[in-house]
Amino acid sequence: MYDTYIIDAFLEDFKSYDEDQIFSFIESHLDIQERIIERRDKPFIFGQPLVILLYMLIEQMPNKVKKLWPLTPSELQPLFNDLGIAFDPD
Repeated sequence: MYDTYIIDAFLEDFKSYDEDQIFSFIESHLDIQERIIERRDKPFIFGQPLVILLYMLIEQMPNKVKKLWPLTPSELQPLFNDLGIAFDPD
């Protein structure tokens, strides 16, 4: 159910990615793959396929993601940290 809120918030941005862009991101961020696998049983977001798209959005438009994020900041912060992007929820 929570993934629906995320999809609704970022649907147009998600649509802008094609398959090649997604695979390229995955291949160039092997460390992110490992973190997702390690955390898949922890916060719900890491068990959702859309987590890759969120990482992509955060890397390209972190301020927009923070602004439109429909859930609590604590669920988003680990993704920012994984990418080495400072996270200030305000």
